Amino acid sequence: MNFQFEEKNGKITITEYRDDPINVLIPSKVNGMPVVCIGSDIFRKNPNVLEVTIPDSVTSIANDTFSECPYLTHIRVDSGNKVYKDIDGVLFSKDGKLLKYMAPRNAIEYSIPSGTTSIGDNAFFGCKSLTKIKIPQGVTSIGDYAFYECSILQTVKTSNGLISIGSYAFRRSGLIEIEIPDGVTSIKEHAFEDCKRLTKINIPEGVTNIEDLTFDCCCSLEDIVISCSVTHIGKAFNSCSQINHVHYNGSKEEWYNIDIEKGNLNLLKAQRTYGK
Repeated sequence: MNFQFEEKNGKITITEYRDDPINVLIPSKVNGMPVVCIGSDIFRKNPNVLEVTIPDSVTSIANDTFSECPYLTHIRVDSGNKVYKDIDGVLFSKDGKLLKYMAPRNAIEYSIPSGTTSIGDNAFFGCKSLTKIKIPQGVTSIGDYAFYECSILQTVKTSNGLISIGSYAFRRSGLIEIEIPDGVTSIKEHAFEDCKRLTKINIPEGVTNIEDLTFDCCCSLEDIVISCSVTHIGKAFNSCSQINHVHYNGSKEEWYNIDIEKGNLNLLKAQRTYGK
């Protein structure tokens, strides 16, 4: 047995992986009991695993199980599994959440398939091959750390239906442009922090709060459009030294009613225009 495991109430959780084969087959049973859970960090940073096959018995997989596996290219799921599925080797939940895209795949573009409902936490974490992502209509949320350190990701095409962007979602990515669609109401802290190539951003109608460090250290950010729904700006634009123009979709009087915290000096010094 290449796995360590724990048994509870007649069910098995895989807690450790000890071997280094290229292709890993998770057992469906251990000592006659079903394997239902793959625990945290089981394959994290494992340099040998290329492919993992998950049986129909598994109903729970920890978010970081496959994090930073440098050569993992495919996750296969038994077609009888009621919770998970794979689409071309990419791990999804049966209800449409994209859970894990394998970082070393050679494709430079990826169109998330239609029917996807959300992008999970850490889904593309550390991907070093993709330059462009297309997100289809119907995706409502982008999870925490979803595109963290995707260092050559330049363009993200979004669609209507997106509502929220999680914490650290694009931090340290190579992002140059992203169109945040109308309908987004929540952009969490650090979401675009340290995106050093990002040159412009549009905060859409519906967002009321630009949270702390959302755009911290975006040192190429020049043009910002802020909707008149915004009522509070935290320390969101700290160390954004190149901001030269801010367009606010409301009136000058409404701009001065926004609660703007300290740490936004470059935002306040930039040329401003008003009106839709």
